[in-house]
Amino acid sequence: MRQLTIRIPRGLYARAHDLAKARRTSVNALVRQLLEQLDRLEREQELSRAYDLLGRDAETSVEPFFEAQSEVARHD
Repeated sequence: MRQLTIRIPRGLYARAHDLAKARRTSVNALVRQLLEQLDRLEREQELSRAYDLLGRDAETSVEPFFEAQSEVARHD
């Protein structure tokens, strides 16, 4: 696992600390979870854009790709 150091305003850190405490986790775990959610969202949006492009082509059927998309969504 890699280590990351970030600089954030004191008020934002205080809020993150309070939120982590309320969730009974660490600020580190909270940030990691948020980055994982962002990564998942970005991949879902990328897949959606790709399927939209495929769907614009009347010759192309996107039906075979639904199972793959579901598998990717379930993987996370």
